[in-house]
Amino acid sequence: MKHWFFLLFVLGGMALTAHAQNDNMLLRRGNKHYNKNDYNKAAEYYRKALSNNPSNHKATYNLGCVAMSQQMQKGADSIAVDYFVKAAKGQTDKRLKAQSFHNLGIIHQRQENYESAIDAYKHTLRLTPDNFIARYNLELCKKMLKKQQNNQNNQNNQNNKDNKNNKDNKDNKDKNNNKDNKDSKDKNSKDNNKDNQKDNQKDNQDNKNDKNNQQSNNRQQPNKGSMSKDNARQMLNAAVQDEKNTQQRMQKARRGQGDASNRKNW
Repeated sequence: MKHWFFLLFVLGGMALTAHAQNDNMLLRRGNKHYNKNDYNKAAEYYRKALSNNPSNHKATYNLGCVAMSQQMQKGADSIAVDYFVKAAKGQTDKRLKAQSFHNLGIIHQRQENYESAIDAYKHTLRLTPDNFIARYNLELCKKMLKKQQNNQNNQNNQNNKDNKNNKDNKDNKDKNNNKDNKDSKDKNSKDNNKDNQKDNQKDNQDNKNDKNNQQSNNRQQPNKGSMSKDNARQMLNAAVQDEKNTQQRMQKARRGQGDASNRKNW
């Protein structure tokens, strides 16, 4: 029985060794294509290594590097971030874990996500304090974050100013419209009053003319039912004179008859 256990252990150890050698071979082949910038072929070998051993964090890290190198492709950075996060969480190799955080910082930095970049570089420096590139990038991201925040504040202030100006312009426009409407209303009212005044003046003038005409007619056509004293006196004198004339004619006629009678008796 001891011989059987020993044999199984040896065979198992040989299998594990062969499996590890196969993974390392796949990684080396992948690295060879990666160095030639043949990223698609490199990714095939890294995926095969990861398929053989899902806990192969080197293969996970290398797939992140492939995606990071293909940044021009849509969604490549997001894929790289996923691989580096997985590699950093499961990695026991301090150096490789620090490099995963460093690459995360680079991706966030070029996306101008400076807060996440700063956090990633701090993790890198905790693991590898002598990483001067991470330290330089950390200070640079701090400056860029401050500038970004200042620009954002300036933009917000400008937006607030623009909004205030727009509101003031709208208020002024409404005020001017109200003033124009009031002026137009006052002008119309003034014009109407002026027209009414003209009409009233015309009516008064017409009434005055009518009154003058009536007075003129009254002077030209006196009342027939009334008679002045002078007219009455003239008529009375004319009647008296007519009566005298009539009496004189009658007397003259009687004298003529008397003379004729006397001559006949002769």
